[in-house]
Amino acid sequence: MTDTQTVDDTLFEVVTKRTEPTPDGVTNAEGNIWTSQTRLKQEASKGNVPCSRDEIGDAVERLIDAGRLVSWHGLLAPVTDEHLTAIIENEQRSGFTRKILISKVNKIRGGM
Repeated sequence: MTDTQTVDDTLFEVVTKRTEPTPDGVTNAEGNIWTSQTRLKQEASKGNVPCSRDEIGDAVERLIDAGRLVSWHGLLAPVTDEHLTAIIENEQRSGFTRKILISKVNKIRGGM
């Protein structure tokens, strides 16, 4: 792939398919809410992501800058109202609420 918009759109679709806005209390890439750049690169190496490992890092940065993905210490989730709501609910279920993350998500929601 050479067209950055195609790479970005494809990667956004992959992140959307790999995550779901269903709170489960898990606050890492093993839960429903999040995936990670590391996981995406691992899957690209196996041919399960239609982008190269090199394309993923740049595309993730562009998607975050464009407000399409939210990132938290390597975790990635799509910026949709449903997903942002699920992130907050998930934090409340987790047992150790990351208030800075909730503040970040509320700021994103306010800008939507």
